[in-house]
Amino acid sequence: MEKTIIIILIFVAVVSFWLLINTYISDRKKTIKPKNAMEYFNIGISHYNNHSYIKAIKYYEKAIEIDPDFAEVYYNIGVVYCEQGNSAAAIECFKKAIELKPDLTDVHYNLGLAYWNSRGVDCEYYAIECFEKAIELNPDDAMAYNNLGLAYNQIGHHRKAVKCYEKAIKLKPDFAEAYNNLGINYQESGNQKKAEEYFQKANIKR
Repeated sequence: MEKTIIIILIFVAVVSFWLLINTYISDRKKTIKPKNAMEYFNIGISHYNNHSYIKAIKYYEKAIEIDPDFAEVYYNIGVVYCEQGNSAAAIECFKKAIELKPDLTDVHYNLGLAYWNSRGVDCEYYAIECFEKAIELNPDDAMAYNNLGLAYNQIGHHRKAVKCYEKAIKLKPDFAEAYNNLGINYQESGNQKKAEEYFQKANIKR
């Protein structure tokens, strides 16, 4: 009986100590604040990866308060806005990032996507400009060539679109989407035989 009581008391003591330690750690986490913009930035990334977009923006904005010239933060905020379907806000963030650091390839590419998704006036032309700049900075970007082809096709420049799709495939031979887009292009121009050829290739590459 006494042994049982002693064991229970030891167990209670261990559990109490464990709860005390965890409470202390939790309180420390609450009181320790990030020291610089990079720490806020990294916490924002963590929240973004967990799909906590509101919290991500909160920490990104804190990073900007400390370092208003932190281009990558503006870019990441733009990415969050894209996820939320707010193309207009994303465009402004990407523009700011480019203003601060013009050679960020991904920003030009995503600015192109934001314009494309905005469906605003002349959005295709703005998207083309952005995709071309992204390609200038990274000539091996197959996705940028593919999306540039989509934009050209949208404004009726079918030959330019074909060249873009072909370049995308040259850079990425298993690029099923580019093969499919080539098929659509040929189908729209009335060349059904060529279209079916590329649709088949697209299915093989998937």
